[in-house]
Amino acid sequence: MLVFQDYEQQSIRAVRLLICYNVLMDFTFNFGWMVGGLVIALAGGLIVIFYRQIADNLASGVSSYDRVKLFGVITIIVGLLITANLHIMVLTLITNLLLHR
Repeated sequence: MLVFQDYEQQSIRAVRLLICYNVLMDFTFNFGWMVGGLVIALAGGLIVIFYRQIADNLASGVSSYDRVKLFGVITIIVGLLITANLHIMVLTLITNLLLHR
């Protein structure tokens, strides 16, 4: 369920997402989070591109090539979540699961 609302004090378009059957979350787009997420995704992309040099110099060499690539891919996914400002929704879901709210 999506509900669009305009806040009169701010020129931000907000979206209310129905996460679960009773959990609503307000989604707002923010250019600061977008730029930060793109920087994080770019850093993850650089990790994936230069995984051999990173693994040789910072990790245990050939045995950790796949691990370094995995960290790069995870960094890209987190960066894209932050770009879309969806990281708050993921953190809210994890917190609700752990604290039984």
